Amino acid sequence: MARAGTSKPGPETSLTLWHLGGAVGDVASDATAYARRDAPFLVSIEAGWRDPAVDEAHLDWARATWNDLRASEATLEGFYPGFPGFVDGEERDRMTYGDNYDRVHALATRYDPAGLLGASRTPGGTSPSRPARSAR
Repeated sequence: MARAGTSKPGPETSLTLWHLGGAVGDVASDATAYARRDAPFLVSIEAGWRDPAVDEAHLDWARATWNDLRASEATLEGFYPGFPGFVDGEERDRMTYGDNYDRVHALATRYDPAGLLGASRTPGGTSPSRPARSAR
C-alpha cells in the first residue's frame, strides 16, 4: 500500500483505507446481503484524472495496485457493492456477497429480475438502466 501511495500517477488518484469493525462487525455475516463484516478495513483504489493522454498510466497503476493487494496474505477477497473495479459478472457478485450470494441472487431474481432497483449491483445480471460496471 505504501508503494501504491508513493507511485500514484496524479493528484486525483488515491488509495483510501476505510475503518470498519465496531457496529459493522456486531451483525452476523448472513443477517444482511453485505457479508464482509469480519474485515477490519476496506481499501478503495481510486484512479482519477482529466487528461485522456494519461489514461493508460492511471489504469496501469490501478490494476497493479489491485493485483498487489489481491496477492497479499493480509487481504480478504471481496468487493464493496457500490465500488467499481476490474472484476465483473458472477465473479464480482460472489466476491461482493460471499456466502450470501446464492440467497441474494435468488431474491434478486425473484423480486428484481430486470435489475431496476437500487444503485448498487445485485447478482443476476444487468439491465439497460444499470449496465455492468467495468473500469474499461
